[in-house]
Amino acid sequence: MKKLKIILNCNITYIFLLFILIIRLFCSVYIIEKNSKYKISDESFYCTIESYYINGNQLKIILNCKEPIIGYYYFSTKKEFYDFKRIFEIGDIVYIKGTLELIESNNNFNVFNYKKYGYYHDIFYNLKIETINYIKENTNFIYKIKKGITNRVENLKSCSYIKAFILGDKNNINKSILNNYKNIGIMHVFAISGMHVSILISIIAFLLKKNNILKFILSLFFLIIYFLIVGSVSLLRSVIWFIISYVCIFLNINLSLFKKIFFLFFIILMTNPFYIFDVGFWYSILISSSIIFSKEKIKKRNYFFRLFYISFLSFLISVPINMYNFFEINFLSFIYNLFIVPFISFLFPFAIIVLIFPVLDSIFFAFTNILEKISLFFSSINSTIIIIKPPLFIVIIYYIIILLVLKNKKFLILFFLLFMIHFNYNRIFKSNFLLFLDVGQGDCILIHSGDYNILVDTGGVIRYNDENWKKDNYYSIAENTIIPVLKSFGISKIDTLILTHGDYDHIGESINLISNFNVKKVIFNNDEYNDLELKIIEVLKAKDILYYKGIKKLNFNGNVLYFLNNKMYDNENDNSNVIYLSLNRLNVLLMGDAGIKVENDLLTKYSFDIVDILKVGHHGSNTSTSINFINEIKPKYSIISVGKNNKYGHPNANVLKKLNNSVVYRTDLNGSIMFKIKNSKIKIYSYF
Repeated sequence: MKKLKIILNCNITYIFLLFILIIRLFCSVYIIEKNSKYKISDESFYCTIESYYINGNQLKIILNCKEPIIGYYYFSTKKEFYDFKRIFEIGDIVYIKGTLELIESNNNFNVFNYKKYGYYHDIFYNLKIETINYIKENTNFIYKIKKGITNRVENLKSCSYIKAFILGDKNNINKSILNNYKNIGIMHVFAISGMHVSILISIIAFLLKKNNILKFILSLFFLIIYFLIVGSVSLLRSVIWFIISYVCIFLNINLSLFKKIFFLFFIILMTNPFYIFDVGFWYSILISSSIIFSKEKIKKRNYFFRLFYISFLSFLISVPINMYNFFEINFLSFIYNLFIVPFISFLFPFAIIVLIFPVLDSIFFAFTNILEKISLFFSSINSTIIIIKPPLFIVIIYYIIILLVLKNKKFLILFFLLFMIHFNYNRIFKSNFLLFLDVGQGDCILIHSGDYNILVDTGGVIRYNDENWKKDNYYSIAENTIIPVLKSFGISKIDTLILTHGDYDHIGESINLISNFNVKKVIFNNDEYNDLELKIIEVLKAKDILYYKGIKKLNFNGNVLYFLNNKMYDNENDNSNVIYLSLNRLNVLLMGDAGIKVENDLLTKYSFDIVDILKVGHHGSNTSTSINFINEIKPKYSIISVGKNNKYGHPNANVLKKLNNSVVYRTDLNGSIMFKIKNSKIKIYSYF
């Protein structure tokens, strides 16, 4: 025991362990490539149902096969929908036939990449399910507990919150309510973590009084079972910290807090090196560590001071993580947490009581309604600021300053100064760039000059929803791609939204964008408004946003944008707004979906200088981009905005031949493409 104490208190031990950890991380991330246990041609699978979620007629099912797989199925009738819910439960072993599909990445800068996320969690495929058949019930103890909890609360009014508080499953909480929680910065309260562990241990400690050995064994047993049920990294952190703390007590080993936290960090990352890419891991490890280090300072203070201090400290620690991953900060979130955290501390044990005594469901449901109303009120307060994504070294500088703040609060001034420079980055360091977003089979182009932002089109996927029970909560390109990308560049407003024409693949996300982002004005093309455009105008009127049509030019930040296509044609595509601008003396031509007839008319009407950047018309269709047009404008760079493996066969092979003398970028192959423009020189970045 004495030797163990010497080894654990020796600094060389930790240098050696750090060396081992670095080798483990490097080999796992850069040397050893993970591969699926399946071939993409495989069509039959024996799996266990981990969990499932139903949205309208869409079934999303998490499967544990040879490896985790996400399965999707669409119910064709209500009977099929009800039959599934009647037959299948969590933990059931099933036989599935279907087609494997590689997980697609979001090919845009700074946006959540589901392909990488899947790789880090050993998920390589989505499964398009054709048939699913019940084999047998799972006798595994953990599955039985999870299924028992789920079945017990399934018909309760507060089911979604009990699942969230006890199982960490937020999927059944209304999306708009979850957005409220996210907006006010309290989503962390739904993570199964230290608070839950403390409450469980306190209950066991109360029941066992002074029997420390039995208290430790029972607590450890319940915590391990709980972790196996929930499986979150934040809970893993709490369980490991519990073990480290009690082992040190029982073996009378006096380790410093720093060394204990190092062991915590070491064990988690040795268990799974890919936790290093998990945002939840960094939230959990950094916030909990800072609170542990601060406990001595505040333990003699009153409850309200401790609550305020911990809330503000947690906020401060989370700021760099939020900036790097989500590009926005709610600067009042630490105030909101003063109200929410005590409330949640009450709701979690209450959820356990309701699980045991379902008769109390209505009371618990009333409290969750209060929580929702509080969050709705806080969410109505405009306290969120958008901030440009910082480089990783700036994040590190933030944390160095935070370490100094923990020693001396005067360093808060330094933190505030860095933050203000960061917040005003676009105003201090003015830039010009064009960004062609990858929105699949559609167009979306950002023109940024100084602090002025123009968005040309929004992309959009046509949906067919002929029955009201079918899936209506579709993936939104605006909410999941366009808005996060804009925020990541520190863009908090769209000064002008230009809609080239009324086709869905160009303006289908307009309403989502206008409803969820600050849009100042909108410009339509010259054509008559179609049904979709009229719906957009209704939203514009409701939000008092100005809109125009028939515009010939737009002055912005010392630049001029010209609308060249003022003639009326007999189809929507040819009536596209054709846009010409000189951005920092570089000539850019955006063709929308205009065809060869429009190109010929433009050549007759205008004398073009050489075009530096051409957005090729109609996604590279053979209806546009004539050889005469290309020979006249001689584009240096040509961008084709097109969906991968699209059903139209875009871009056309003949069009690509015509562009032989131009450097061609395609969103289906290159992802999003950025042209940074400075002193008439271009730097080009593509996602791939």
